[in-house]
Amino acid sequence: MFDEDRDIIEEVRSVKRRLKVLIVVLVIAALIFCILFTLFKLLPNREGPIDVVSEHNVMETIQKSDLTTVEYTYNSVVTQKDKKGKDDAYYVAYKGTIEAGIDLDKVDVKVDKENKKIMITLPDIKVDPHVEASSLDYIFKKKKYETEKIFSEALKSCEKDLNKESKRKDILEKATEESEESIRAMIEPWAEGYTVDFN
Repeated sequence: MFDEDRDIIEEVRSVKRRLKVLIVVLVIAALIFCILFTLFKLLPNREGPIDVVSEHNVMETIQKSDLTTVEYTYNSVVTQKDKKGKDDAYYVAYKGTIEAGIDLDKVDVKVDKENKKIMITLPDIKVDPHVEASSLDYIFKKKKYETEKIFSEALKSCEKDLNKESKRKDILEKATEESEESIRAMIEPWAEGYTVDFN
């Protein structure tokens, strides 16, 4: 009989422990529910997706990217005249590159949220012509023109020729077109619903 009482007491204690655990779990669940309910009530009621398009975000996206410039390889031959400027002294073949692109820090952005437009103004195209000095190859009309100062003279002539070539309208137009396409590709994926225009 004493054993039966002990079993009943143990069973009551076990039920009390389970009941305490259940009460603690229910209290924690109720607290979590109340906190979440309060948070959702406090948040502004928005319909549709959140509009994250701003001038700051667009500029940040542009400046984080590595906008590749258009690069042209240019091969040419320059004719160098003699000191009197009458006869051809020698010809020099050279290889050069022309890089054209924009300075991303000078891009101007305006966002029109009402009309869902992003207007971008690009700065002038920067052109950087470069002659590969190691590529110079000479053909002399006469042996007397082959002197020590020939390299610096020939390099200046090649740089002048390449500089003139780098100002071609089609190079500037292609660089502008490439810059616009690259910027559009950076912005459009996350600026859903907006059109990107260039001034």
